[in-house]
Amino acid sequence: MAEYRPYLMRLSSRSLVEPNFIRLILTGDEVRFPQPCLDRRIKLLFIGEHPNPALTDPKVGDGWYQLWLDDPARPEMRTYTVRRVIENGIVIDVACHDGDGPGHRFATSAPLGSQVLVIGLDATAPGAEQTGIDFHPGDAKRLLILGDDAAAPAVCSILEQLPTHAAEVEAVVEVPQLARKIEAGPDGHWTDSRGNRINIRWQERLSERGDRLAEAIEDHLHRFPLPRCQQDSPEEGPDDLLWDTPASPPQEFYSWIAGESTMVRRLRRILVNDHGVDRRHIAFMGYWRHGSAGM
Repeated sequence: MAEYRPYLMRLSSRSLVEPNFIRLILTGDEVRFPQPCLDRRIKLLFIGEHPNPALTDPKVGDGWYQLWLDDPARPEMRTYTVRRVIENGIVIDVACHDGDGPGHRFATSAPLGSQVLVIGLDATAPGAEQTGIDFHPGDAKRLLILGDDAAAPAVCSILEQLPTHAAEVEAVVEVPQLARKIEAGPDGHWTDSRGNRINIRWQERLSERGDRLAEAIEDHLHRFPLPRCQQDSPEEGPDDLLWDTPASPPQEFYSWIAGESTMVRRLRRILVNDHGVDRRHIAFMGYWRHGSAGM
């Protein structure tokens, strides 16, 4: 597996792409992020202007984590999806939840030019293209992609870089409020890199988180029923990390679901327990947990 390494970067641009999302462009020297991005994640360390030099040394490789743990200052850290790779930089979309976390503060108020340490892969390292990606649809022709606002950047990145055999793709994103849909047309459709139109629906959260996504599952499986597989979702405690990706690629149907952990657990039970969908065809990722600080 390819190593992660630190990139010392600066905030070059900030723009509001939708009331709930701020787009940041981070640039630096010798930035070599692998592509495709899909749902690949990075770490942002909010280091200020006087970081530990050892921590920012690109040669430290995976040793960055122990240095971070041992650093008396220990800069705050958060995880994001790479929205897009550009020349000498990356684009990330930050979902702005209520609160005052380090990611929210950096996205909303850090001066342009502010330093940030990005922990990511080096495209020149063996195996970098596949490392850190959980979207593995195999040869599946029908895809159901679901996420909340925290997962929206990953959903958008995935839709831009779909495999050629994905013939029927439906994506639903639940957000706190609707405005202009992020880079989707006025009819809610998306055009991918192959010029294909994808049905993407932005649903406003009206009550409990995940209700609109649960409705989307029921609607999708009513229109496209699947053979039942006799199984149950594994039981987990409320504090267990919810992260399960298929080991074997599916052939016909694949679902990718990410967002708040309790919500994702609920959606998994609907698919697996209520509808008998083979859980080997579903990727579930709890990106964050309500009431807990993320990393």
